[in-house]
Amino acid sequence: MGHALKARHALSRLRRGLAAVLLAAAVAGCSGGAAAPAPGAAARPPGGQQGGCAPRDPRVAAPYPISGYWVSPDADACRTRRTVEAMHRIGADTIVVMGQRLLPGTGAAGCVVDGQPCDRLAGVRRVFGYEAREDMGDALLRCPGVDRNVPGGFQLLFVPCEGTQRDLIIVRVADDGVGHLLREAAAFGMKVFPGLPTAPAQEGRPWLPDLSAMAPLKALTERVAARYRGRAEVAGVYQAFEMSMRERLRDDPVLALYRDQHRSVARALPGGTILVSPYFHAHTDRGFPPAKVAAGLAQLGATRAGSPMAVAVQDGRGTGKVGVFGGDQVEEPVEPGLVPAVGQVRNGQAYQGSTGDYFAAAARRPVEGVELWMNVEVFEPAPEAGLCSRPDGPQRGRAAKERVDRQLAAAAGRVGKVLSYAWDPYLICTESGRPPLAAEIEARWAEPIVFGAERSGSGVALRGHRLEGAELTFSYRTTSGTTASVPVRGGAVVPFEPVGLDPAQPWVRAGTARVWHTFRWE
Repeated sequence: MGHALKARHALSRLRRGLAAVLLAAAVAGCSGGAAAPAPGAAARPPGGQQGGCAPRDPRVAAPYPISGYWVSPDADACRTRRTVEAMHRIGADTIVVMGQRLLPGTGAAGCVVDGQPCDRLAGVRRVFGYEAREDMGDALLRCPGVDRNVPGGFQLLFVPCEGTQRDLIIVRVADDGVGHLLREAAAFGMKVFPGLPTAPAQEGRPWLPDLSAMAPLKALTERVAARYRGRAEVAGVYQAFEMSMRERLRDDPVLALYRDQHRSVARALPGGTILVSPYFHAHTDRGFPPAKVAAGLAQLGATRAGSPMAVAVQDGRGTGKVGVFGGDQVEEPVEPGLVPAVGQVRNGQAYQGSTGDYFAAAARRPVEGVELWMNVEVFEPAPEAGLCSRPDGPQRGRAAKERVDRQLAAAAGRVGKVLSYAWDPYLICTESGRPPLAAEIEARWAEPIVFGAERSGSGVALRGHRLEGAELTFSYRTTSGTTASVPVRGGAVVPFEPVGLDPAQPWVRAGTARVWHTFRWE
């Protein structure tokens, strides 16, 4: 992710979709539209109602190390079932949904009460629009005699309930896409993080929240979060307003938003986990070094208001904000896919550290109540012909499985869970002569991946995916300038001692010729 671009496009889509709904009573998909069919779904019968959907296949055929995905809600219940089934088949147990943005100064067109436009009702100070992707019935109506349903599919929410001057939130339900995801997750034994209402952005500075809207945002947050209380399939909620994970000033607007909104979550959804997904930015010219990461994580943790928190940091390879390289590759050219983001330079010229360096810095100082996760970006910084480009969002290319394996190898051993942005379109889009990434994963899920290695007695302790009995290789540079390669059979601890390791290059690669984890021999 690095979701700043994505957030701006999502906001633009949301404004267009909300206007269409309110002016023409049309349903517009604001999170990128209906999800494309999952691999192999074309042979299954279509249908918009749950009763007409094909039966669920509960098998987990290819348990890959990524165990959750961001998913766009789909108005079609049967497509949703196929999507969740396809994710579950390759090992996913978690679904994350983007939140919808609260929009100031909009939402009134077409909304009428007793012949009076809603934004001209007595005592209305400000008007906000909110387009929901879940049918919550009357759960949002909290002010008796004041909040109400209005013909045309509108709901009017007043903040506060009493007083002569109040803010008005006009809610319109676009579809029940989130409801479909929740029902399918429950059936497959999966967990969901529905998106919180997203704060309005400052005019001209979309990376910062408009804190003047906190009163209606907190009220809406409490009403939405309370809707999920007691639901076994809901693990918590997702905070979609993103920030970089670095040390920040105490009066930072995003931290202020987090503190206030997360207090609302703690009241409305006790025990629910707050999921956030900040990003690293390692560019040498405008990023920040790994040394600033630990303080940033601590500041994030301080906003959780007593709720458990999961921090799924965007690994940065998809946006080009961070490179995947080992300590022995600092002087090597950046990968071709990163050239559009940083130019034709060496890794050390482009980046202040690698993916592994940043996750190591985050893991080094655990924060009470906070679990460190990883958000693997399964896209390229720039599009190529046929590679998952989409007309209504950031133009990105599609990643290959080998590259995703390398991302996992770089840092997955330092985190408690791995998620990925995003199932649609990057896992399911196709290109000429090549299957979707989800199909590649399903076909080759059992390939070994080392994502953690350290000295243990006279050997090396390994962590990773499908390592037991796998044919692996340890390689390193010797004092004579050659590369030594030692074949080993994978296991929890394997015997290994480098002979003639060059002390100026104390790096050992553990893995296969295709994907390896680099660690320092010390």
